[in-house]
Amino acid sequence: MDFLRQEAAALPPYQPFPSGAKVKLDMNENPFPLPEPVRRAACEIAARLDFARYGDSSATALRAALAAYAGVPPEMVFCGNGSDEIIHLLLTAFGGNGRRVIIPRPTFVTFRREAVLSGAELVEVPLAPDEGARPFALDIDRVLRLAAEKPSIVFIVNPNNPTGNLISPEDLLKVLTETESFLVVDEAYYEYAGVTLAKEVARHPRLAVLRTLSKAFGLAGLRLGYLIASPEVVAALDRVRLPFNVNTFTQSVARVAVENAHLFRPQVAALLAERDKLWAGLAALPGVRPFPTHTNFILFSVPKPPTEVWRRLFAAGILILDVSREPLLKSCLRVSTGSAEENAVFLKALATALA
Repeated sequence: MDFLRQEAAALPPYQPFPSGAKVKLDMNENPFPLPEPVRRAACEIAARLDFARYGDSSATALRAALAAYAGVPPEMVFCGNGSDEIIHLLLTAFGGNGRRVIIPRPTFVTFRREAVLSGAELVEVPLAPDEGARPFALDIDRVLRLAAEKPSIVFIVNPNNPTGNLISPEDLLKVLTETESFLVVDEAYYEYAGVTLAKEVARHPRLAVLRTLSKAFGLAGLRLGYLIASPEVVAALDRVRLPFNVNTFTQSVARVAVENAHLFRPQVAALLAERDKLWAGLAALPGVRPFPTHTNFILFSVPKPPTEVWRRLFAAGILILDVSREPLLKSCLRVSTGSAEENAVFLKALATALA
């Protein structure tokens, strides 16, 4: 099509693998049901909302709840239709021709897609190989050199996806103290890792922290992401977002969930305990190497072609993620932590697939 922009033509459509598997461990979701008070509130909200009317385009009540949860003022919170929309808006407002976007590789794929679509210059910094005491470490000195050459947007997921490793806050803050670039830290797995830069945002106006309710809060289907940033960054995103970008039902249920964050903490603790059992189960399989993780998922290498192993698992009704197309992850797959029953079924099927 002659009218299609070259940047758009170069991108394949985003098509996650269709679900329907008996055991779905590919998207790092929370496998537990919503805590009963939150589930009950969601049903009551659905019954009383007037869906014929537009809601609050500014998501005022939700922003206040998220601000209280994060320990920042409401004017430093921006809400989006999932983290993906916020990444898109950040690059709409601050990216584009003449701008540079720096990301590690491998990392969350949306950064690469949106940087290309915005027309920005994309610079990928390969992580360290899976060798030694710190597999997949980020070369922060290289990031600093690149970010100092030309003011840039630096996107870093911490802990990283799909590798699961954590980058020290001290290294991340060097991007702000040693360059003039804009740093966006994606803390999608904050509730599992317990490490955050949210409190640093007030001191560093070129820092923004991205979070989601899709992981620990178990609300992936509602699509709610939020950004902690300076009021100036929030105002800039308000200029470029679509009206009513977060629907009324999502706003209401997300607010209830965040106001009851304490109800999700036992689920996080249980999931971390299951993750450690899953890690040990993987390590016990001949030739399988699970990598250290600070998230609810585990990257692991297998002694057979990973795509073949993935196919055998899928044929057995188990869906995980094949990441072996990444140059650094040629022997790797990624599995989300499920319930105890799901993890047991997966480990048994994996042993069979490797036999």
